[in-house]
Amino acid sequence: PFWMSLGSLLALLAACAMPWLLVVDLLLQRLYEPRARQLEEFADGCLQVARLWYVTGRLAVRRARRVLRLMVQRSLAGRTPFQAIKDGFAELRKDPMAAMRATARSTSTFMEQALHAARAAWAKLPPAKRVADSVRTLWSQAANA
Repeated sequence: PFWMSLGSLLALLAACAMPWLLVVDLLLQRLYEPRARQLEEFADGCLQVARLWYVTGRLAVRRARRVLRLMVQRSLAGRTPFQAIKDGFAELRKDPMAAMRATARSTSTFMEQALHAARAAWAKLPPAKRVADSVRTLWSQAANA
């Protein structure tokens, strides 16, 4: 009917739904109470693993940035980037084929150094099987506790 406003309709729904919500809350509390310590330890373990991955990623990015900066400084040989570009254009005007060969050679050297740094970083990571096994162990401990 037209006399029922939205507020009274919501009050009626809340009055009907509130007992069911309280029953569901009571059941969830009864299920949670005996396993509270195990569930909290599991959640804490998951947070620690996530924090470890975050810190590891940050360290890997910082290391890669440092290696890249050192490689660029080494390739500039004490010059500023502007001076290197200026010298490159002067060399290109003077002898285009030699400049192209030098560019290809330096690009090849840069890529070799980058691949070497990536292999070294990859070698320091733990094997995926060991990470998966430790996650499975943590998961089974949390489930059995």
